[in-house]
Amino acid sequence: MEDKILIERLKRKDEKAFDKIYYKYAALVKYVAYDILHDIEDVNDICQITFTKFYQNIDNFKGGSLKYYLVQIAKNEAYMLLRSRNNETKYLSEKGYLDSSIIETLNNDIWLNIAKILTKEEFDVFILHFAFSFNFNEISKVLNKSKTRCHDIYKIGLNKVKKIMREGA
Repeated sequence: MEDKILIERLKRKDEKAFDKIYYKYAALVKYVAYDILHDIEDVNDICQITFTKFYQNIDNFKGGSLKYYLVQIAKNEAYMLLRSRNNETKYLSEKGYLDSSIIETLNNDIWLNIAKILTKEEFDVFILHFAFSFNFNEISKVLNKSKTRCHDIYKIGLNKVKKIMREGA
């Protein structure tokens, strides 16, 4: 079902529409929060806060990309949590690959194998584009990189994946 229809249903307080939106985007929200926080408990809190704020403010949603809107809420909440702890430098310096609990959220062992062969930067772009259907304009906003750079990073990662698949076949 299209996001616009789900949003209209949600504005009429249709709980099933909220559930569909949640299950469609929860893994993405967790991925974005984990990339900032690196703590699964905090990630779950940020996911809950993100969807609560989204639900409470649904009447203020003016349209546009729902997934980008949710990503922005998650990023803002995650950074506010970092600031409140006064540990932003520590957390940002510890960036690394996703742990298995986030990969499991994506419900596919293939992502674990892909994460092993790609750099963090390639994996971020690859998963946002391939798994969450972000276009390169949206990816550039989320990762604060140019659209062209995101496309180039994706191509490099895709070529690595193709090469491994050819070698394994």
